[in-house]
Amino acid sequence: MDRIQAQFAKLWQLLTAAETTDTYSKTLSLTSSILKETATLLWLLVCLVLVAFDWFWNTAFQLGYAVRAWVNGLDSQGEQLVPNTGKSLLEVGKNSLISSINHAKEQLGVPVSLPPAPPEPRKIEAAKPIESPKTVTVAPPVAPSQEPKVGDEE
Repeated sequence: MDRIQAQFAKLWQLLTAAETTDTYSKTLSLTSSILKETATLLWLLVCLVLVAFDWFWNTAFQLGYAVRAWVNGLDSQGEQLVPNTGKSLLEVGKNSLISSINHAKEQLGVPVSLPPAPPEPRKIEAAKPIESPKTVTVAPPVAPSQEPKVGDEE
């Protein structure tokens, strides 16, 4: 029994010591701070997920509408799509080549010549419609000597 009382006294001293009270109060304070910060982080993550979902939803709809408009535009362009694409690619290639050559000239110290300006398209006026000639029926002139006379019989 003495041994139990000695152990109980030892435990009671540890529990009532000033260090124990300070340590446990610091532990509870730190634990509550950790829980509070964890809850704030979780709330911010939930907000991030909601905002990301909203952004994705709106972007997906806008992209869908843009694709629909593009496809509808393809239907209206139809036969002009391939020639227009070819012309665009040719123009881009030409501009890239000119830019590369000019950059190389700059690197070598050669004066850069500006590309000639493209000729301005000529304005062609619409042709005026041709007026159809008016048909006039002209009776051949009758000579007075050839007019039939009322009493003349041949």
